[in-house]
Amino acid sequence: MRRYPKYVYNPISLIGAALAVAMLFAIILVFVVDVTSEEPSPYIGILGFAVLPLPLIIGLLLVPAGMWLEWSRERKGTSKAKGLPTLDMNRPEHRTAFITFVTGTIILLLLTAGGSYKAYEYTESVSFCGRVCHEVMDPEYTTYLNGPHARVGCVECHIGEGAEWYARSKISGVYQFYSVLFNKYPAPIPTPIDNLRPARETCERCHWPAKFHGDQMWGVSRYLNDEENTRWRIQLVMKTGGADETTGQIRGIHWHIAQKVEYVPTDSTRMDIREVRLHRADGTVEVYQSMYNPLSEEERAALPAEEIRTMDCMDCHNRPSHQYLSPRRAMDHGLETELLPRDLPYLKRVGTNLLASEYITREEGLQAIESGLISFYEENHPEVVSTRQEDLTNAIAGVQQLFEMNFFPAMKARWSAYPTHIGHQEFPGCYRCHNGAMVSEEGEIIRNDCQLCHVILAQGPDVSIYEGVGEGITEFKHPEDIYEAWREMACHECHTGGEYF
Repeated sequence: MRRYPKYVYNPISLIGAALAVAMLFAIILVFVVDVTSEEPSPYIGILGFAVLPLPLIIGLLLVPAGMWLEWSRERKGTSKAKGLPTLDMNRPEHRTAFITFVTGTIILLLLTAGGSYKAYEYTESVSFCGRVCHEVMDPEYTTYLNGPHARVGCVECHIGEGAEWYARSKISGVYQFYSVLFNKYPAPIPTPIDNLRPARETCERCHWPAKFHGDQMWGVSRYLNDEENTRWRIQLVMKTGGADETTGQIRGIHWHIAQKVEYVPTDSTRMDIREVRLHRADGTVEVYQSMYNPLSEEERAALPAEEIRTMDCMDCHNRPSHQYLSPRRAMDHGLETELLPRDLPYLKRVGTNLLASEYITREEGLQAIESGLISFYEENHPEVVSTRQEDLTNAIAGVQQLFEMNFFPAMKARWSAYPTHIGHQEFPGCYRCHNGAMVSEEGEIIRNDCQLCHVILAQGPDVSIYEGVGEGITEFKHPEDIYEAWREMACHECHTGGEYF
């Protein structure tokens, strides 16, 4: 005696049922592996929460589809089969089918609810964002893990709250999946500035400009390219400031986002600015134009609204998570954290030059660093090779680590591909506007006085973090004697971040 209605016993329904059961057990197995693994593969999530549910659903749909076809076939063969199939709860096979359907539906709904949430959670995870498309996203994922926002999920900045931006991200993700699948992506991956959510809806949920107050003490450590890798420290006060809603006080660097300031860049990098517009509280607008590349009246009239940028956090902090250190800054970091032996002769200079070279593959870069350091010390300081082999080994490993953290030949991702706008040492940064060449119709110039943003308290070799406190402001002193050139040139014109010659 059959336990289910006769329409169930057809090849299509049976295949569908077998497929659904097999996929169900596969999903349960993947879920168990995902839960019990200390660090599961990102592909486990894709398999369990994106791939396997599809054949499960197809299998479930095949069951009623096969039953319908079987009933239709019977109906065509006899004139007695009229109307829709009937459900008679007095018949054991109908009753069994009904109980199986209801029980299966409840289980499926519970699994669907849990699976849907798990799929949502997984697609919002850092692992999904950074590890699925491993080679493509490796630069972003690596710099994220080594950056200041490593404990902040990718979606907190790239998507934020709300269904609208979540939907946008998934639609965008479809194209990104296509690009990776068919090798249509550019290298390096461009910064998504055109479709990035405003900082007021992401950054400022944690960093609240209205609650910033006063100044901040800041110490900067740099290492010179001399034989001793001399540590040069600058102790200064940053005029961070902010916008205090309770007092109405607006001052310091964050004045720029407390006011409405607009600007017109020449391209998507926003490195060169043609016009700045300051909207004052009384409703007037002060316009400053570049002396070298001003907008004509015709250009201004035809300027699309989307090409006029309103300043927010991202206009200075444009690399808040994915920071690619330049060769010089990477070596400074390695020496300051004692990843590298500080007293190895000329290590800063040699390491910087090795990191600055462009390589085709990661393996080529690692090998070049090892052979480059060994050959340098064999030729110039043989005593290092003979008596300080451990330090040389540590130096090689340290520079290689810095290379792997900041340089990605396969994707052509490095500091020079991603200019940073904070500061002014290796890229124009502040000098994009504060360059002495942005002038209003009244002849007022946007000032380029360094002390607008910071004042130096102390500077020199191994300056203490407390040195200079209470002693007043001192004028900047360049570590190397370049006469008055530092007054006449912008820092980034010499400090390119690359090789030492």
